Amino acid sequence: MNTVLLILAATVTIYLTALTFMMVLRVLYPFFSAAEDSKAYSFLYATTEPFLMPVRGVLSRIEFFASSPVDFTYIITVMLVMVVQLLLPSVY
Repeated sequence: MNTVLLILAATVTIYLTALTFMMVLRVLYPFFSAAEDSKAYSFLYATTEPFLMPVRGVLSRIEFFASSPVDFTYIITVMLVMVVQLLLPSVY
């Protein structure tokens, strides 16, 4: 049973690391390419938006974040992903 838990934790850790990487790519993509209607950007959007949308909804209710010109959604989401990764059992 312990081995199954470690395999599951390793799988989730790999997935969360890939998700974080894709969020960083999504932030940087408009700086290097003007085509936001490309298949690569569509894939990044479809993969990361389900995780960003709830955080964006919560942050829009807080006046500071709603009136800020900076989108803190990515930063907060990456921090939440890191917290989840810290709570997972160590694989190494």
